[in-house]
Amino acid sequence: MNTEIINANVLDHVGIILDGNRRFAKRLMKEPWKGHELGAEKLERLFDWCRDLDIKEITVYAFSIQNFNRPKKEFDYLMKIFNEEFDRLLHDEKLHKRKVKIRVIGRIEKFPKDLYEKMKKVMDMTNDYNDYTINFAM
Repeated sequence: MNTEIINANVLDHVGIILDGNRRFAKRLMKEPWKGHELGAEKLERLFDWCRDLDIKEITVYAFSIQNFNRPKKEFDYLMKIFNEEFDRLLHDEKLHKRKVKIRVIGRIEKFPKDLYEKMKKVMDMTNDYNDYTINFAM
């Protein structure tokens, strides 16, 4: 067995389905939508970890069409988190320094107009970058 494979760059693209945030919050005896907030906080660490491993592309399945049917309070909280995170991306100097392209794929026109506009703005702002790519499947 070749032990050198451990240090080899064998992954170019990783896909992750964000799931279990509500169950996690329930275990912590918190409101279900608080799990989404905790999950969003972990994404930054995930992106840094993938970059450290020289994984060039990440796809995060963050929101399904069925999620539009969540209870209003939870849906509104999710939209708040997405708004905050895309605001953060709009002002994140690391994106420029690391040449990270952000793509939001899916039916993004179904999202609230302000969030949709932020998604488009982040994509436009990073469109010419190609060192790393983060795809948000929405």
